[in-house]
Amino acid sequence: MKKIRKGITVVLAICLLIGWMPAVQARAESTTDAEGFTVDETGTLIAYTGPGGAITIPSNVTSIAGGVFASNSSISSVTIPATVTSMGTAVFYDCTGLISISLDANVGSIPSQTFYNCTALTSVALNSSISAIGAQAFAECTSLSAISLPSTVNSIGEKAFYGCASLTTITIPASVTSIGGSAFDGCVKLGGFSVASGNGTYAVSDGCLYNKSLTRLIRCPQGKASVKLANTTQIIGSGAFDNCRSVTSLALPESVTTIEANAFSGSGITSIVIPATTTAIGSQSSWKPSVISGYTNSQAKVYADTNSITFQPLDTEEEQKPSEEQKPSEEQKPSNGENSSGGGDTMPDQGAPAGDGNSSTEITIIPGPTVSPAVTTVTETSPSDNSGATVTSDSHVKDDTPKTGDGINPAFYLCFAVLLTGVCCFLFRKKSI
Repeated sequence: MKKIRKGITVVLAICLLIGWMPAVQARAESTTDAEGFTVDETGTLIAYTGPGGAITIPSNVTSIAGGVFASNSSISSVTIPATVTSMGTAVFYDCTGLISISLDANVGSIPSQTFYNCTALTSVALNSSISAIGAQAFAECTSLSAISLPSTVNSIGEKAFYGCASLTTITIPASVTSIGGSAFDGCVKLGGFSVASGNGTYAVSDGCLYNKSLTRLIRCPQGKASVKLANTTQIIGSGAFDNCRSVTSLALPESVTTIEANAFSGSGITSIVIPATTTAIGSQSSWKPSVISGYTNSQAKVYADTNSITFQPLDTEEEQKPSEEQKPSEEQKPSNGENSSGGGDTMPDQGAPAGDGNSSTEITIIPGPTVSPAVTTVTETSPSDNSGATVTSDSHVKDDTPKTGDGINPAFYLCFAVLLTGVCCFLFRKKSI
């Protein structure tokens, strides 16, 4: 039993020795120069213990391990030579004292979080070999006001420039075909995007970033105070106005059919006009405008009602009702269903002669004494009179002289008087006989 235990102990010791020797050998092969750069036998920079300030990566370095300078606030500037062909992630992560970077390295891409939270960084010079900007590569570089991306860049990663609060301008190279989500979120001073001519994927209108055909709004820069969308816009993309606090009102063009979910999340828009053509509106977190203007029986009305938002109809009741000109006037309405004919001798008060649909009638109300009915003069223009002459109808034409019997022929009184005289003469003659 003792022999077995001794054998196991010897085996374990040998294993530990075998595992320890390569480490000792590798440590012996790594060298640290006078400036504090530790480079292993493969040419990889694996550590830095120097005093900081302005540093230049040694020319024997071909690769930089991830996080080598992370959280080193003593470094003020870095020059990376062309001999460097690869870099790990987060190499300069949280280097809050880093002001400038000169990247001559042929690395092909800026790895994710390379300069994350380098809050003092103001100057960046990138090599033309760069083809990709990694996720969060420059995120939270709050002092970076401008950056020139090489014409070789074809992709910008997610949140690549997130939180770059001082960034005022940026040009998307013609070679860029992909931009990750939230790539420019938090760039509160960015007043507008610029896209190099020849880009086949992206375009700009009024400083806003669109797809090439200007049918999809990708991003409104957070530094804009007002926005006029392209009249070809069909889709307001997710995150398009995310945290755009300066834009307070917006009118969507009639071309817009879709508002994607969270298109307005966190935005400062308090008043928005949504056309009837918009048939799909996704949910919007952290956004509740004061008023939505739109049309009844539209998706805008549905969204407003669902989210308890004040709705301002654009199609008012007055627009829905016939106008006063379209309504028949009291003078034009026949009373009690009666119509007067052109040759009749009576007509309803304030009525109009019945027409055949081709003649035009002009009615003039002439005020009269309160003891008499309203007096109406009717003038008709006959469509068959080619001369255009005005024909005055003889049907119930009145003046303003009070009469005891409106509409009774005076001849009736004459006949009655003659008859009465005859009767009187007959009786008188009979009495005399």
